Amino acid sequence: MASPAAPARPRRRGLRAGTDFAGGAASLFGSSKAGEDGVNHVYARPNGDRAAMRASFTIIPLLTCADYAWNPRACDPARSIGQAIVHLAERRDRREVLRDLVESYPGMLAYGLGDTGFKAVREQYRRIAAAPHSRQAAAAWIRHLEGIASRLEASFPDRYAAEKKTLMDDIRFLEGRFAGQYEDEVED
Repeated sequence: MASPAAPARPRRRGLRAGTDFAGGAASLFGSSKAGEDGVNHVYARPNGDRAAMRASFTIIPLLTCADYAWNPRACDPARSIGQAIVHLAERRDRREVLRDLVESYPGMLAYGLGDTGFKAVREQYRRIAAAPHSRQAAAAWIRHLEGIASRLEASFPDRYAAEKKTLMDDIRFLEGRFAGQYEDEVED
């Protein structure tokens, strides 16, 4: 004898609580109703201390993944990253330095690699330095990263210590590579 079918669950409209992240400082929420643009959106709502949410740089991939999971067909990765950055910084100068940092570390998939130890800034330097007559371009890449490091420290003196350390470690590594590769060349 067949067991009776379970009653259908009513479809919930409006907001749904999602996953806590950033040390429990925020929850992901989504709308089951499409917005004005006809797209369902996922967003973060702080659970008390918004500063705790902003202190975690890992919110960027979490928010972009949530946006994709909510509506894969309508997801625009660049928009998702931009919206995540807006959650982290109120001022334009802060958003710009976070954008530049994210663009410098696009991740292994952007380069078609599957290595979890991948360092995008090092790979970009390797590609630049492999070109003929690349000294100036390689030096410019390092200066660009130094500029990001300086702006990141000035904009967020008490946040993103791990990200600052990673960036500075990569800059020191690249400076060593640069000195080894171009030490015999004469300055222009």
